[in-house]
Amino acid sequence: MNSKRAKIVTILSRKGGAGKTAITSILARYFTEIERKDVLIVDFDGRGGITSLFHFEPVTSSTPSIVEILLHANQQANIDDLFLQTVIQIENSITAKWKRKKGRLFLLPSKPTLDEILIGMNPGLLKTVLHSLNLSQNCIILIDSGPDSKNIEMGIVAADLVFVPMILGQQDVHPTVETIRSIVDEQKENHKPIFGGLIINRAGQTQWEDSYISSYRDLIALLKIDSGLITTDRDIYIELKQSRIIQRGKHLSWSWRNEYLNTAREIAEIINNSWV
Repeated sequence: MNSKRAKIVTILSRKGGAGKTAITSILARYFTEIERKDVLIVDFDGRGGITSLFHFEPVTSSTPSIVEILLHANQQANIDDLFLQTVIQIENSITAKWKRKKGRLFLLPSKPTLDEILIGMNPGLLKTVLHSLNLSQNCIILIDSGPDSKNIEMGIVAADLVFVPMILGQQDVHPTVETIRSIVDEQKENHKPIFGGLIINRAGQTQWEDSYISSYRDLIALLKIDSGLITTDRDIYIELKQSRIIQRGKHLSWSWRNEYLNTAREIAEIINNSWV
């Protein structure tokens, strides 16, 4: 990993509604406001959840987006000018309430045609695009990936670190396990990305939740032994308490609450200390 370029972090899961966009947005605010770093959010989900969260203007078929950048790069064309036309600096009523001295926040928006155009693309194309931007080490690139297979594959290949959000419940077991297995497969090929951890959206401290967490601990331990899963040297189980503030989208404009500030700080420490 080149320590002089921006770190690329992908938040992903094959399960919709697991908390990918919420976690990406919390991290974007944390790095921008608390650590005063520049942040580029890449909306890699055709549903455009994080685009609508930060950008209040409608995204139409004529709006330049990550779709056009990928299509341009797929033709082996230079994307520098197109990137400058596409990237949006977020300066609105949300960021106006953050600390005055802060980093800059940028967004590469998405739109519904993304998932369609990804079919047949080289899995490494997103990585090629992001590396070609030559963003400095004071910048963090956060990829908010959609749950479809191609989004997951390209998000993993592009990343230096990946985090997998999950909700404790039977319906999340299969997509979470399959997401981790996809990470293992890429690590076998290229020895990265690093698996930063499971971000557990937890409702309380119940016995059945503890049972699920224990099962995942056993699975991760087995994958590290049998499949060589590459993780950080930190505890890879990160809790995010379920919050009505986050559900309402007020976590970006209201003052920080410990329930998600501590989670952001823990993830940021893993990212900041994971150069290999």
